[in-house]
Amino acid sequence: MNIKNKKLILTTIISLFAIAISILLYTPFQKITSTNTNTGIEFAVVYSNAMDEGFEVVKYDNRGNILNEQRFKEGQAIYYFSEFKDNYYLMSERKNRHYILNEDGEVNLLFGPEKYEKDRNIGSAFSRSSEKYMFYSMNVGINPEYSPNEYMSELVYFDGSKSRNIELSGYIQSVVEQNNKAYVLSFNGNNNKLGIYVIDLLENKAIKTIPIDNHLKQFEGYFPTGLNNGSPLQVYQNKLILILDGNTKDTQHRPIMQIINPDSGKLEQELSISNQDFEVYDTQVHEDKLYIISSDSSFIEYNGLSDKSKTVHLDQDKNFVKKRESDRGNISGIKIIGNKIYILYDFVKEVPSKRNREIRAYNLETGDEEVKITLNYRSDKEIIKFFSLN
Repeated sequence: MNIKNKKLILTTIISLFAIAISILLYTPFQKITSTNTNTGIEFAVVYSNAMDEGFEVVKYDNRGNILNEQRFKEGQAIYYFSEFKDNYYLMSERKNRHYILNEDGEVNLLFGPEKYEKDRNIGSAFSRSSEKYMFYSMNVGINPEYSPNEYMSELVYFDGSKSRNIELSGYIQSVVEQNNKAYVLSFNGNNNKLGIYVIDLLENKAIKTIPIDNHLKQFEGYFPTGLNNGSPLQVYQNKLILILDGNTKDTQHRPIMQIINPDSGKLEQELSISNQDFEVYDTQVHEDKLYIISSDSSFIEYNGLSDKSKTVHLDQDKNFVKKRESDRGNISGIKIIGNKIYILYDFVKEVPSKRNREIRAYNLETGDEEVKITLNYRSDKEIIKFFSLN
């Protein structure tokens, strides 16, 4: 073999090796189509701690097989997730350090506006996205540097090219978008009142505030419930939907729904969601239906804005119910995909590294259990969340 051929073979080997390395580096959030014949849904499960640095992202298929793992030395309380323009946003509830994962597995840092110091304990209360915008909050609070005299939050939003932010008084708990206007749910801790800021996103300014009648009498009233990533506020059939629960013995776990006209700010209707104990965990809009999901074993479906609803009870066998009670099985996340509702359970009786953690999927129409995904990855992190990659 001559020297020229040897050089050609060596160059080819080096090129193939480089390609192999690049594939290994960028598989964490790519769809696997060559060797994985299972074409079902895939999940990213995020393990983190409330106070300690470091988190892990593990990718599973719908059979519980671990596809990829990523570990990060920094990052606290990674609670909230949003997908926007093919990127996944992982938001910290604890500090001003967030993460962006793209489809190629590349990771980029995301910080708030430059006026806020990086890694300051100014976390987010939610992250949400619409077709046009990505939003997240910064819970500034009463801060000697940024807001010494009143509780303040910052709404940050971008459309893929330009990022903007606006200061808002109070603790902002959610946001929805319609027709280039953001509707931002806010709570005032000084007087226990609620309101919805209306933000003109093209002009980046607040144009009005919609007052919320939360039936306040001194310290008694109704307040946003099911605070899972801003879920109490939704847009449904061009109306603002606000889910509230009482704070007294007679009103707690008897949630109500307020239907508000976004243009006029008028309260058009107030509905009782349940006359029985119903602790709201999450609210989601899916395929023209509104779902209000309990922290127990049922959800309520609205097909339109009326007092007519359908309650679906999840089919959970006695052994699982007993396991939830004995091993303190808590819900750590819910996602509706297609005709299924996926629920992440974390059994918190044991220390994190010994806990059982699993995702169960139930039929949206019948409540029948259809899928059980055991999460076999062992982590010493106390918090577990998930999002879908499909």
